[in-house]
Amino acid sequence: MDASTRIHPLFLIFQPQGLEARFVKEASKDRWHVLIAIFCFDLLTYTIRLGGRMVAAGPGALPAAVAAMIPQLLNMVALYTVLSFVNWRSRKSAGKPWAALQEEVLLSLAVAGAICSMLFNLGKESAKDYTFACFFLICTALLLRLRWVIGTGILSLPLLVLYGARLGGAAWPSVLPADADVHLTVAWATGALLSYMIESQKRQMFLAAELAKTAVKEPSSESRLLKDQQYKSANIPLCQRQIVLT
Repeated sequence: MDASTRIHPLFLIFQPQGLEARFVKEASKDRWHVLIAIFCFDLLTYTIRLGGRMVAAGPGALPAAVAAMIPQLLNMVALYTVLSFVNWRSRKSAGKPWAALQEEVLLSLAVAGAICSMLFNLGKESAKDYTFACFFLICTALLLRLRWVIGTGILSLPLLVLYGARLGGAAWPSVLPADADVHLTVAWATGALLSYMIESQKRQMFLAAELAKTAVKEPSSESRLLKDQQYKSANIPLCQRQIVLT
């Protein structure tokens, strides 16, 4: 590492690439704990929403209220199963830059697919649950520590699907509230801005830590070089005496 090390101002990529690989590897190590925390939070919010809907529905409409929540439960189980497998694969392939890249892409695609499925399965009673899609658009790249370019680019797919469905005259977007498109777009843009700012700060901190490690190693290298020079200087008289004796 030398003075030529820099960070691209837009894409936030380290140059040289060796430092980029180390940064991505460090980020992938902590994703497992983040995934567990997000799963617990998602499970808690699902339980609260299910309980509230059961209380509001009353005994007579209880089966219908529970049945309306089952697709979201299956969606959540499928999502976290895929995320766990992808993270396990990345951790088993430690040290390979392409494994970390594949993990980020697959994580982003899994969340984007879950958001699309969530929006598609919303009914009239659960139309306001699109706000959870807004939550995922804001927090996914930030919490999963995805590179902002990858996360932001792939998480735009639900918006493209929604806009395409509206232009194509599909029926399912009509269930959403009138301002849902604006809220989803603002959530996506907010997530992009936050992930860019946080990643930029993390990269600056990582670069400072790497420079500090290099600075610590350099004095020890200099001291070893000095000791080698002292050793050679100490052996010169001995060699001279051996030459004289011969």
